[in-house]
Amino acid sequence: MATPALMAPCQAVQPVAWHLSVGIGIGILGFLGVVVPLVREHMGKKEKAIWTALLAILLILELRSIRLDEIQHDREQAFVACEQQHSFQEITDQANTNFDATAKDLNASITSLGRLLGTTQTIFQQTAPHAELLGAGVIPINLPMMPEMILIPDVKYRYMINYVNSGSKAGLLLRNAARFYVAKPEDLDAQKKVAAQFEEDWRKVPLYQPVFSVLPGGPHFWEEDRTFTAAEIESLKSKGETVYVVARMEYSDPTGKWWADKCDFYQAADSKINPFVTKPCFVLTGDRYRAKQ
Repeated sequence: MATPALMAPCQAVQPVAWHLSVGIGIGILGFLGVVVPLVREHMGKKEKAIWTALLAILLILELRSIRLDEIQHDREQAFVACEQQHSFQEITDQANTNFDATAKDLNASITSLGRLLGTTQTIFQQTAPHAELLGAGVIPINLPMMPEMILIPDVKYRYMINYVNSGSKAGLLLRNAARFYVAKPEDLDAQKKVAAQFEEDWRKVPLYQPVFSVLPGGPHFWEEDRTFTAAEIESLKSKGETVYVVARMEYSDPTGKWWADKCDFYQAADSKINPFVTKPCFVLTGDRYRAKQ
């Protein structure tokens, strides 16, 4: 909101010193200049000096009156100008106040309209025919499925990544990937690091050429390979860490381009991994959200 400018109050007009009204002195001077020569044809030097002094005084008084009258006029004009400026400032301040109020109401209306449009767009996206790809779990193909999962270094293990299209419209799968990480289970900081590493790996995943259509329903799947190093397996055994599985699908439909994430980890206890129990992560769990560049 605009802040009204603060102006100093107008100073009252200060009267000047007493003086003859302008024209009085010159009038008397003119009158004497005509009358004196008529009534006093013969004057001595002394009388002439007196009349000359009187005429000079009248002239000085007239000049003084003119000067003081100008000063008085300037003061009055300055006061009038100050009053007009204050009046104009009041009108300007009121106009600014009215404008601020109008702008505030307009901004509120625009904000409400934006929310309404956003809600309308959300409703449209939810009700319009669209695809919705969801992760449906990871099935290990050649893992040692025992009461505890014992991994061997440098062995290529294969996983089947399952997903479904629970929407009413076919979607175009643009790219997808699943990555496997060894980290501390049920630890938010560890999962944030997993998420950051996955984002780095995701940037390297190319788009399908050409893309292919995913019809509603399922199941659908793709396969991923993972070879664990000796250091990773040692962390699983000695540090009580576990295996995280992070998967993302990027797809499009008539309503836009979307991502779907799924992050799970195998339950671990006493340095043993249970291959039959998985838990969801705190991160990377969004279904159908706008794809990022």
